[in-house]
Amino acid sequence: FIAHYNAPTFFRGMEKPTIPRFGKMVKTSYLILAAIYCLAMNCGYATFGDVCKGNILLNYHSSDILAVAARVATGFSILFGFPLVFRGARLALSSVMATLGFKDFEEGKHHTALVTAMLTAITSIAITVEDVSLVVGLSGATMGSLLVYILPPIMYTKAVKMAKGADSLEYKKERLNLAFIPLGLFIAGMGVFMTLKSRA
Repeated sequence: FIAHYNAPTFFRGMEKPTIPRFGKMVKTSYLILAAIYCLAMNCGYATFGDVCKGNILLNYHSSDILAVAARVATGFSILFGFPLVFRGARLALSSVMATLGFKDFEEGKHHTALVTAMLTAITSIAITVEDVSLVVGLSGATMGSLLVYILPPIMYTKAVKMAKGADSLEYKKERLNLAFIPLGLFIAGMGVFMTLKSRA
């Protein structure tokens, strides 16, 4: 669930990269992961009920051997999963910087400086924020609305404008999709408010 932006890389890495085979692989992977997630969530809630913490492992005693093993496994998961997430973030940031006119970033001339700055910022946040549910809640509220309600109508409307022209009937019709932007901002605002309120 955290590596979808690396999908093109995974596709190119397949032995026989075809759309049907890739689709089958993705569907199978998501079904397996969804089953594991649902099982873990149900077990956690069945054990602790409404007193579940953002990180369910914090509910267990520090001397619980199975909880310690789970913490170690989680640490390895984060350690080896982080490069996948970081690579996607670095490529996206480099692309944005290039779009803003800083072509050197996309060409890799400032690779070390960029990676160092990103790691410093990420590590600082990780050390400062103790409750992962706060990060998940805020990122889910803002990024979810951004990806679902705000960016798609902007990109689609822009594409129609470039393909059909600003004076075309199609463009004027598709501009109605921009009405989703205020809805997305409202949902994001409410999500942020409720997340912060629950932590107060």
